[in-house]
Amino acid sequence: MDKTQASQSIKNIQIEASKLEPSSIVDLFDIDLTDLASERGISIDESERIFRFHNQVKLLTSNIIWQNRVYVPAPIEADGFSKTSEGSLPTPILRMTVSELGIPLLALLKEKIRLFGDLVGCKLTRYRTFAAFLTISNFNSNNTPNNLRTDEYSEFPPEIWYFNRKTRENKSIIEYNLSSILDVEGIKLPKRQMISKRCTENYRGEGCLYEYNDGRADEEAIGEFAILPKLAPAVATEEDKLITEILGISNISDQRDFKSGLTYQKGDSVYITRQGINYYFVAKRNGTTSSPPNSNDWIADKCSKCIQGCKLRWSATNPVGSVDVAGTDLIKGHLPYGGFPSLERLRGNSY
Repeated sequence: MDKTQASQSIKNIQIEASKLEPSSIVDLFDIDLTDLASERGISIDESERIFRFHNQVKLLTSNIIWQNRVYVPAPIEADGFSKTSEGSLPTPILRMTVSELGIPLLALLKEKIRLFGDLVGCKLTRYRTFAAFLTISNFNSNNTPNNLRTDEYSEFPPEIWYFNRKTRENKSIIEYNLSSILDVEGIKLPKRQMISKRCTENYRGEGCLYEYNDGRADEEAIGEFAILPKLAPAVATEEDKLITEILGISNISDQRDFKSGLTYQKGDSVYITRQGINYYFVAKRNGTTSSPPNSNDWIADKCSKCIQGCKLRWSATNPVGSVDVAGTDLIKGHLPYGGFPSLERLRGNSY
């Protein structure tokens, strides 16, 4: 459908709706089991993944063909779709007669309900159009609407709902409460705590991109062109004081796994691993033999969890303007910072 067709179809819907006696509105329902089957690891035939019904049994007792899809007449009752501007979302109710002695397609759907145990989480799409826009093949000479003008593009915007909970079931009837994908009642936000001036990620752990180059990094999560540091040396204290300045040295030695019984010199960097995270320490003096985190002999590398702490580490490993990071987000001034500074208005160099 091109732009001209879409514009004309919208106009057709508006014209028909504004008539004193518009043709009947036809409701069409797609019950899609595809996602539900995938989530539960159940294999079903392609032909049995989507069940299509219409409830216009008084108008049409035969199948409706709409946009090359076949909809079977079924005793389905749906109500509660009314829209409101009061802020609360509608919770429609869908009732189906699912007796095995009735419509074969409904009986097959009931078999799937038994297979899945329920339909909760299943997607339902509701299509609506006027009878005047159906093809003439859907009618006989006794029920053809006046001024029939077939246009299978003329429809109201499709509505997507999900089976939320079962409210009633007996031998022949099953009733479900539907919810919108926008319905967030009962969900507490944020799922992740949002703080403007503090990063909530675990330093050097999952979520922190510093020292995340050991195979744990997910390219999709960090971006195809991100360049992670090849080395993630000890840099600063929790107060953002550079360790080199505290010790009065020009650089820190390459990090090594701490070995008990060895002697370490001033500026030597070691790490100990706890629950998969490396914790780094730098020796304060020559001849250090104690084990970290002894604060008398070792300075701990800790992140302040502020933007400044993030800047210190990334500028130390990948100086802005160097060849290593040319073309990456760091050149543009972006940092893999886990806080949300945009929650507050920035005032000067407040960080």
